[in-house]
Amino acid sequence: MLFRSDAVLRSASIGVKFGPSTDGYVMTTYVDGDGDGIRSEDIRDGTDTADGPSARLGELYPGVRVGVLDGLPAIEASAEPPGDDPVRFGAARLASFAADGSATPGTLYLQGIDGSQYAVRVAGETGRVRAWVFERRGRVWRPM
Repeated sequence: MLFRSDAVLRSASIGVKFGPSTDGYVMTTYVDGDGDGIRSEDIRDGTDTADGPSARLGELYPGVRVGVLDGLPAIEASAEPPGDDPVRFGAARLASFAADGSATPGTLYLQGIDGSQYAVRVAGETGRVRAWVFERRGRVWRPM
């Protein structure tokens, strides 16, 4: 899933909205329809349209789920701990990637079936995506 590259190639914002479902989270990808970025109101009124069906992360990547361990520390000193919210892309739970390469800053916390904990962080200005793994023994995050 190369959302940032897709946005640059299409010269249009691409957004990924994470929504809770009865058995986890679903992801839906949207394309900007009016040039003002991906917005919740534009999704509701159909201006920003879904770019395919919604999908569960576990269907795309078996053994992976959106989730966060209890008491997980912050990844970096300047960040907040996730608490119990594994999707940290604002109240709309929407990660947006613009045609200029920038993005909505935020973090998505993922867990493996073995109880491992990961985080995918998106930097706003550059749209850079970094993956982190939590080492339980030292209770520290390490970049992957």
